[in-house]
Amino acid sequence: TLSAKCEIEINDTVDLSGNERICVSRLYQNLATEKEWKVTAKSVDIMNKVIHQGQETFTVRSCQTTDVKLVMDADYSMLVANFSPIRDSVTRCELLVNGKRQADSSFAKQSLVGKAVTLNYDYLKASETGVGQTITMNVYGDMYGTSQVLYTGELRITVFSGEDRHYSISLDYVGPSAPPWGNASITVVLGSIGTQTVEGELEDPGEIVADCNLYNQPVTCNETNCIPQEQKPDVIIEPVCTRCRQCVNTRFDSYVVDLGKTVADVPVDIEFTPESGGTACVPTGMIDLSVDGKNWSRYWTKTKMKGNQMHKEKLHIKNMFRYARAYTDECKVKEFSIEVEKGDLDCDN
Repeated sequence: TLSAKCEIEINDTVDLSGNERICVSRLYQNLATEKEWKVTAKSVDIMNKVIHQGQETFTVRSCQTTDVKLVMDADYSMLVANFSPIRDSVTRCELLVNGKRQADSSFAKQSLVGKAVTLNYDYLKASETGVGQTITMNVYGDMYGTSQVLYTGELRITVFSGEDRHYSISLDYVGPSAPPWGNASITVVLGSIGTQTVEGELEDPGEIVADCNLYNQPVTCNETNCIPQEQKPDVIIEPVCTRCRQCVNTRFDSYVVDLGKTVADVPVDIEFTPESGGTACVPTGMIDLSVDGKNWSRYWTKTKMKGNQMHKEKLHIKNMFRYARAYTDECKVKEFSIEVEKGDLDCDN
């Protein structure tokens, strides 16, 4: 295209073919003189994509022919990628430019073994100063029933307009070195769960007789207290421990110790062991005192006791008492003993 101010624009088209350097010359006559003209040119391929473009200005002198030279560098270079030799199991070749797939080719397994596959890309960006491009070549194949990348290689190049260059890329094997893991579908059939029933018959608490109290007489335990059936204060026998069940509540057993006589202001050593219970038992332990075995008062409390762990403590009890009972708020009492000057009173489970 030729154009100048106040002049009719001149358009011209030339048919071209090939990829080599081409020089096109044209003579345009009867142009207005002493004016600045501008020549604009471009080339397009069969896909109507602009490959070359440029412009130049000049002035036409009277009775003279002005020589004008317009040099246009190609905006693109053609990329040719050869994959060879094709190995066993290969079924597809792929060409990527800057991470984007631009060409690929698929074929039957083993149909091209030992041959070459060529992929082309016609629009690799180029310039006079060079354009950086990343070329990636991938080779796929069928192995162990799946399609996967078997070979790959990558190269960074700089593309200059009009230059022919040759590069080599090593396509490294990245496929599997051993068959992949398999799967197993396992069905476990669980047999029915049987039921074993045990009938436990609870004894009447009123009929439970502990060992002996201080006076060698049987002690009967009921749900509210532990009272000696007979008292003989003039008889002194080494004290033995009396255990009564359900003397405090209906959930957990307690230990009741009968000292055989009323005492006060005495030093006492206690040993208190809760059971572990169905889960980790961290109960609050309690000791009550009584003179008659009927009326009880709280004397001692210990929080966060540990199941199956004995707690030992020295006390000086100023209160008047004859009976001492031990229990917890969460689990049974495994062991309780109280020791005064007359001996060690120890409850077995």
